Amino acid sequence: MGLIQQLFNTGSFIGPALAAWLATRTGGWHSTWWMTCACAAVGIVLSCCLRPRVTAPATVAALALAPAPAPVGDTTTALTADGTTDSGAPHA
Repeated sequence: MGLIQQLFNTGSFIGPALAAWLATRTGGWHSTWWMTCACAAVGIVLSCCLRPRVTAPATVAALALAPAPAPVGDTTTALTADGTTDSGAPHA
């Protein structure tokens, strides 16, 4: 996060001066669009290089072969005729 913040601050500091220099050299602001596109492309490349890598992507075949999860809780609970649950335990 700190690296991103530092790069953002550097771009905010250098960007306007670089754009003004380019406009002065080329005779107008009409040529600064390609500088904006170049900076965006550099940002995209950097973000692709900095993102975390996935070591082994899950495939459909691997998910199909995975064992089923164990049931959670009491598996003997059944729904009775009156809509309540009966766990099979004797009633007091």
